Amino acid sequence: MSDENLSQQAALYGAPLSERFGHIRTQLKLTQARMAEVLGISAPMLSQLISGQRIKIGNPLVALRFEELSALADEVSEGLALAEVEPRLSEIRHITTTVLKRMPPSDPATLVQQVLRAVASGQELHSAADLLHESHPALADAIRIYGTAGHEEARRHLASIAHLLR
Repeated sequence: MSDENLSQQAALYGAPLSERFGHIRTQLKLTQARMAEVLGISAPMLSQLISGQRIKIGNPLVALRFEELSALADEVSEGLALAEVEPRLSEIRHITTTVLKRMPPSDPATLVQQVLRAVASGQELHSAADLLHESHPALADAIRIYGTAGHEEARRHLASIAHLLR
């Protein structure tokens, strides 16, 4: 595992995937093979994610299942009975692309980008930002960043203002 890969995983997932998957395995009493099955990926792919050979969960459906597994592990650590885990694992395993399409993204920057881009074109967002710039420069910047910039720039902006969201 390179430190750079672990750092990138921590930036994406809040901690290296070895830690996140370790928590899931411990709380849910899963083998790595069973966890891979629930996620819908091969055991070698899961191993590469855990070891840091791969940085990111590329499949959005697998990423959603991962977040659901993580939430379930948190529920168990807060007292959910292990007897309730197996039916939930089956539900997670059977999350489909139809479910994924109905769910808002878990990343707030992506959600804001999708909302702005759904209601206005890039040109309209730039025009609105230009109109607001003199009287409300921070709002104008937010419209430009979330409306027309790339995802990484939006995530950086969100991270820079996270202290204001608490």
